[in-house]
Amino acid sequence: MSNLLKQKNFLNYRHDIFLRLFFFVTLLLGYFVTYSFSVSSENYKWKETVLTARTYFGTNVRADFPNDPCVRGLVYLSNFKDSSARKLFSAMKDPGVCGPITDWVFAELDIRSGHLDKGHDKFLVLLKNYPKFYLADVTLAETLYFKKEYKRAFELADSLVKKGKEETSEDIFVDANLMAGANLAMVVHNGSLWTKITNGRKILPYLLTAEKLRPDSAEVLLGLGTFYLFSPSIVGGDLKKAEVYLKNAVAKKPLFPDAYARLGQYYQKKGDQVKFKENLDHALKLNPHSILANDIKTRKCDFICP
Repeated sequence: MSNLLKQKNFLNYRHDIFLRLFFFVTLLLGYFVTYSFSVSSENYKWKETVLTARTYFGTNVRADFPNDPCVRGLVYLSNFKDSSARKLFSAMKDPGVCGPITDWVFAELDIRSGHLDKGHDKFLVLLKNYPKFYLADVTLAETLYFKKEYKRAFELADSLVKKGKEETSEDIFVDANLMAGANLAMVVHNGSLWTKITNGRKILPYLLTAEKLRPDSAEVLLGLGTFYLFSPSIVGGDLKKAEVYLKNAVAKKPLFPDAYARLGQYYQKKGDQVKFKENLDHALKLNPHSILANDIKTRKCDFICP
């Protein structure tokens, strides 16, 4: 009788341990499911915000705009109304409501103000905290371009291209193609004869991929206009095409300093010094800190001159 009682107690103990273990595993699974959902929701939130904002890019913020301050701020930034974007995000009582977008905006504003190292470090922190916040990858590639780290910038942008638009989003995919093309162009420009021969024809396909998906984008128009302006004819250079693309870039986004700077260089290449100066001066009026416009004005020509 005593042995039967001991056996029964042992079975009850095993049953109790099993229930506790089952309960613990269930809680653990619930945590991971909740965590995964929250991460995916967070990624969806920023992509959704950027996508919504893009439908308003190139237009002024009006009374009928969405009430979402994150969308409004991105529209301000896209239209180069930097002070309005800074004011809006700085005034937010809860900056976390926009997720990683808030920190990204301030990093982008640093870059536009010429504080490359400061913006660069902020992008690295963002990517450490949000590894799939691909918008930061693209702007980091742009920052590396202005820091003249072209090879590293190209590799970063090209890695996003290889991920594809399904993983990164169509907008990021387009921007990644633009950055890959721009940085590869600089690698070729500064490289050896062998680099020019082996990579010269690889630039345009990136830009044409971007154009196919977003043909009316001022950034795409600028990228192609710059390619046609400076490339030798053997790989596709064409001054007539450069004129069309650069004028369209300015028309699409009238507050885009870099578009005016490159359009000015088109006139410089054509020998029209008056229009060259007019466009360059206008670029610097829009943004006195423009890295490209100042590079042209001082004749440093790190980013190519005619």
